[in-house]
Formats: sequence, structure tokens, C-alpha cells
Amino acid sequence: MNKFQNDLRIGELGEEVVYNFLSRNPNTSKVLDVRGDKVFQKLDVDFIQELISGGFRMIEVKTDTKAHYTKNLAYEHTSNKYYNTIGCFEKTKADYIFYYLTKTKEVYILDTLKLRQYVRINKNRFREVNMGDNALGYLIKLEELTTNKVGWRMNI
Repeated sequence: MNKFQNDLRIGELGEEVVYNFLSRNPNTSKVLDVRGDKVFQKLDVDFIQELISGGFRMIEVKTDTKAHYTKNLAYEHTSNKYYNTIGCFEKTKADYIFYYLTKTKEVYILDTLKLRQYVRINKNRFREVNMGDNALGYLIKLEELTTNKVGWRMNI
């Protein structure tokens, strides 16, 4: 299995864990899996959570195999520095990003707009890093995001 296929498999693992979590949530009436829909792929949205209250939330899932060790969120702002393409955290139209840590089975539920605003306000404090495959981004302490109410952590 090559690196790309392995990354896809790991991503799918996180997506399935989050799908099951959302399906069991008492506030959920239904979870729509839109990963295969071309429109939602362009929006970087994996699931739509329909709420019992009548509203809905668009969810993007990111899976990380190293964050349990580094304690960092890998915030990709540019997916390819040579083509200057927008990174996944800037591109997604999801209301929430579920950042799943495979080793500890924790998920950080991040409000997408609050996350972007936090990065814009604080980006001078973050060191830009090469994230592989020509991507650029910032490493942000996960604890910092929960302390500053950008999101919260749950075991799932």
C-alpha cells in the first residue's frame, strides 16, 4: 500500500468513528453521509448532522495519527505552495471540524469560524511549517484551542 492509499485508509477510519458518534448523539435525528457527493466534496464537507431541533450542522473530519504525541493541531492553510491553492482548514464550508486522534480516540470538535478567526488574530505567534506534499501550515497546541474556547475535547 502506498502513502496516498494509507492516508485515505486512516482518514476513512476517523470518518467512520465520527459518523458512529454523530449517529448515537441524542440531539441527532439523522446523519447524512455526503462524502461521495461531488458538490459536498468541493465544499470539503463529509457529513450533515440533522438535529432533533430541526436545524443541521455540516461536519468535516480530519484524522491525525501523531497529535496524541505532539499535542498539536496541524492547521493547513495552503495545500500546494507552488500553485498557491487554499488549504483544507481555510477551504471547508463545514460548521465544525472534528479532529480525530487515532491513538487516544479523542476528538476535538472545533468551530470552524472561531478556529479561522483565532488563527488570523494569532498567526504572528505561529511558525509556518512545511506539512509535506508542498503544503504549508501552522502547528497549534490543542490545549490552547480548548482553553480559548475555539472547541472542546471528547473521548469517543
